[in-house]
Amino acid sequence: MRLGWLLGKRFLLICHIGAKTGLVRRTVVEVIKKDLDCDHYWVASGYGAHAHWYKNLVATPEVTIVVGARSLSVTACELGPEERADALVEYAANHAMPAKQLMGMLGYSVDGSDDDYRKVARDALRMFVFKPRTVPQLRS
Repeated sequence: MRLGWLLGKRFLLICHIGAKTGLVRRTVVEVIKKDLDCDHYWVASGYGAHAHWYKNLVATPEVTIVVGARSLSVTACELGPEERADALVEYAANHAMPAKQLMGMLGYSVDGSDDDYRKVARDALRMFVFKPRTVPQLRS
């Protein structure tokens, strides 16, 4: 069943494997950044390392994402603190209200400054960038 188009352009569906159960799990997350030229998509775990989908991606980073009507086989690459900070600052600049709402959900009060967003990203958030898995080219 292909329902990815229902998610719009700011959300994607992650099809991942449960770290404990080995069962297929599905999670919808907001795309905080994307590079359509190379099919890279950045997502954040608002509940940090406690989110089950985060733990699942750490255990098995090879997943499938559904973006719009497209299904992509990707590898989830976890971002470091500075990469998270840069991505959240960019997201907040482009989506001020959702960024402030996310911070409120996490229990953080931000003044909208880059420094506040950087601190939250470094201390509380966890992020991944999804990169397409490449198929090795056979040599003749």
